[in-house]
Amino acid sequence: MATEDLFLFVNPKSGGNKGQDFLKVPQPFITPAEDGHPIALHIFSLIDAAQRQAGFLRLKQAADAQSARGQRVKAIVGGGDGTVM
Repeated sequence: MATEDLFLFVNPKSGGNKGQDFLKVPQPFITPAEDGHPIALHIFSLIDAAQRQAGFLRLKQAADAQSARGQRVKAIVGGGDGTVM
C-alpha cells in the first residue's frame, strides 16, 4: 500500500500559539488513514522563511512525483485568522 503525503503549513502563533504544537511533531509523522493506508504528515511553519521555502519545495517534488502516477497530493494551510485553505 503506497504512503500518501499530506502537507500542513501552519502559523505557529495562531490559536494562542497552539500552532507551535504542530511543529513539535516528529517529521514525517506516519499515521494510518481510516481505510488503513499510511499517511505521511509533513508540517512546516508559515512564519519561518527557510522552513516555508523547504516545505513548498518538498510539496512541489511530491506533487510532481504523484502527478506522474496519476495521484494527487493534499495540503492544508492554517493562516492564523481562523481560515483553513
